[in-house]
This record gives sequence, C-alpha cells and structure tokens, in this order.
Amino acid sequence: MPKNKFYVVWIGKNPGIYNNWDRCKKQVEGVEGAKYKGFPTRELAESAFDDDPQKYLSKEMNAPKKII
Repeated sequence: MPKNKFYVVWIGKNPGIYNNWDRCKKQVEGVEGAKYKGFPTRELAESAFDDDPQKYLSKEMNAPKKII
C-alpha cells in the first residue's frame, strides 16, 4: 500500500501543497532557490506551509548545489 505524502512548495512556480511528487516537481524544477519538503499528512503540510520554511529545511538542503 503506497504511503500518502504531501509536498509543500514555499518557493516555486506556484507555492502550495501538492499531493504527489510529480505535481510538486513541476513547480520546483528549474526554479533557482526553490524550497519544498514532503510531509506524511496534509495537516502537517498545511501547518508547515503557513510557517517559516527554515524551521523545516536542513542547512544541507539550503546550501547551493555544486557543479562538478
């Protein structure tokens, strides 16, 4: 049985809450500085969306990506 997962997009093409990765990915792909994260329940996702994303994102996720 697949897990339900909800994705919060704070910074992306259309910030919001998405109920699958494909929809979330379309909102963040190609967006420099995109901020997003998955949550196990809609309630947690809604709470996070209304809050500061820095509370939910680790420093590693916020670090600029290096091109090697």
